[in-house]
Amino acid sequence: CVEIKDAPRFSYRGLHIDVSRHFFPKEEIIKLLDEMAYYKLNKFHFHLTDNGGWRIQIDKYPRLTSMGAFRTQCEWVEWWDKKDRTYLPEGTPNAYGGYYTKEDIREILAHAEKLHIEVIPEIEFPAHSDEVFIGYPELCCTGKPYTSGEFCAGNERTYTFMENVLTEIIDLFPSEYIHIGGDITLPSDKIIGIFDIEKTSVNKDVNDYLMKLQKQGRIYYVSYDMPKSFIVTKDYVYISNVSVFTLKRRFADNEIRSEI
Repeated sequence: CVEIKDAPRFSYRGLHIDVSRHFFPKEEIIKLLDEMAYYKLNKFHFHLTDNGGWRIQIDKYPRLTSMGAFRTQCEWVEWWDKKDRTYLPEGTPNAYGGYYTKEDIREILAHAEKLHIEVIPEIEFPAHSDEVFIGYPELCCTGKPYTSGEFCAGNERTYTFMENVLTEIIDLFPSEYIHIGGDITLPSDKIIGIFDIEKTSVNKDVNDYLMKLQKQGRIYYVSYDMPKSFIVTKDYVYISNVSVFTLKRRFADNEIRSEI
């Protein structure tokens, strides 16, 4: 008689699927989980949101799925690389896309639990978020859809949105981790300075620069209510209702100047 002792070499044996760029219905995900179990994989990284489409129901923000889950074309190269990048409202004939209801997610999670697979959701921000701004354009710095893929760091509503979305995700998913992406956003080397509106005495060069950007329509007001600061970049100026201290912490860059 022979005794065999066997154990996996790696504790994390994962598979990642991006259903934002290419949507797979619930039934396909469940089949995929079965295949994962066959090959002894135990971590399923579920990439639910990106600029290809928002794929999960969020009760507090229904336009994420009604306006940001469907697009004109299926093939990623045709839609993204060739610059189509047009989203369509839910119910539009021949639109490509889809999303999971919370009940769909609960079914997927229940099946994964039976197979001893942990499902780790990915909710993408602060960048790669073009689909968010189709329904909620006020969360990007321009305030208009099809102009940005990045959340506005100077807008307090950005952080309210993130907290509300993650609260619903945390309530739904029992995983130890939730992935929030952190993809490409405004690099600090493009920021000229973050300035306090009340305390800054702007010199002539900066004032001339601001006037030039204003004439070109490249100054964006994140909030008209009690503006506290402005972020000067090489391309735009963002008027913000967030304090200089808070912005500097959020950018986490000690090289950013806070006064002239």
